[in-house]
Amino acid sequence: MPRFQHGESARPIHTVERRILPGKVLHLYVPLHPGANWGPVRNSSKTGPELAAVISLQAVEWVQMMVCKECTIHCALCSACRKMCTLQVIPRVVTLKWNHNHEITSADTFRKRDVSDATREKLLELFSAGHSPSSAIDTLKYDLQMENNDEDYLRLSADKATCPDLQYCFRLFYKEFNEHYGEMSGGKMMLCLEQKMKDYNETKGEVCVKMETTADGQTVIAICTPLMKRVHSKWNYSKEMVFVDSSESQSTLTAAFQLFNSILPDYAFFGNLGGPNIFMTDDCTSLRMALSTVYPRSVLLLCVFHLLQALWRWLWDSKKKVEKKDRPHLLNMFRDIVYALSEEDQETKYVRMSEQDETCQMYPKYKEHVATIFERKASWSLAARQDLRIRGNNTTAYCEASMRILKDKILHRLKAYNICQLMDFMLTRLEDYNTRKLTDIANNCLGASLLVSRFYPSAKDVQSSSIDQVGPTSTASSVQRTMWHMM
Repeated sequence: MPRFQHGESARPIHTVERRILPGKVLHLYVPLHPGANWGPVRNSSKTGPELAAVISLQAVEWVQMMVCKECTIHCALCSACRKMCTLQVIPRVVTLKWNHNHEITSADTFRKRDVSDATREKLLELFSAGHSPSSAIDTLKYDLQMENNDEDYLRLSADKATCPDLQYCFRLFYKEFNEHYGEMSGGKMMLCLEQKMKDYNETKGEVCVKMETTADGQTVIAICTPLMKRVHSKWNYSKEMVFVDSSESQSTLTAAFQLFNSILPDYAFFGNLGGPNIFMTDDCTSLRMALSTVYPRSVLLLCVFHLLQALWRWLWDSKKKVEKKDRPHLLNMFRDIVYALSEEDQETKYVRMSEQDETCQMYPKYKEHVATIFERKASWSLAARQDLRIRGNNTTAYCEASMRILKDKILHRLKAYNICQLMDFMLTRLEDYNTRKLTDIANNCLGASLLVSRFYPSAKDVQSSSIDQVGPTSTASSVQRTMWHMM
């Protein structure tokens, strides 16, 4: 209820509790003389303690009412008469009967309650697990529905104490992560990021994460956790091939690779000091130039999928004016060149397409474009990879699979709060996920997903006469023994 100053144009200078529920503090304007009705005092010229007072009840019967003798209302520092008032303490017995003039068990009433501590803790746990405010409230409602019957769920879902609104979830979300991860951007977020990196390195006893700012103002972060370092030292295949996918500028990528090298152990890439033997990338010029600068001894291969995808997009470009019916034919001819298993066969197919194919002769721009690509055949030709240990990998599919794991398993298809939280997830959740996967491999618990792998021959392709015993029998395979050694 509002409190008013003197005069007809008075405006409220105080607002009391908006809801009246058991256990809450109640502020009332009540008359002191018997027979008068309870209610607020509005714009009265009468004075004296017999007119009005303000009381505060909190489950008590005896209260002290402080009454201003010179004003029509109660005040601690009387702002109405602009001077200190002589306050008179009058003991009074007040009996409060909870007879409301409105419905107190309706959904409109329950939605005004305060959120309980238990509900707040549940929301904080969901936020810590990577949920956004909207997904957290959905999860909370789902749990309420599963734990209660239909009648109880209808009541609990309308009660703000157990099921808060979305606005409250957002306020709690930003308040919690501001305290834990700093601001979403800016200087405070960077300070929080530096502190978390320092704490993580001190906990592990070595430099596992490092950050620096490039000359053009870009910030790069390099991460190599203890498990990643163990892979470098224990897994001899770590020196063979690395899949990279990025679209940053050359200067930023060069600085990032150099920073990554600075935190690698001396035995990085299984002792291969110049880096891995092979890098598999998409056709990103800045990425390939940065890799050539930092790892000059490595061979750079081009992903076949991205190569054909780029050509298909070129064919569909309206500016190239290639007929729709001719596009599949032109793509298939170039794909035959890519998948040729010998250099002689490759040259023959290229000459046939560029000089003899009638459809190709209709599009000179296409011939020029393919000729430009053919000059770099050493990076994408399967015939040129016969002597390289690529183990059947001609695409960067592992990059796509890694990003899917990061989005689905680590971030749960949600956007990270800021870069500080993203780094925290990379250092903790991704590390734990990889540890669980390696443990499953070591224990041979991957199930059917490993048995149907394209790298495993089928049972009908393995002949008993081709199996030779090279050592004493063991219950664990060589891969399992290597994994146990890594763990």
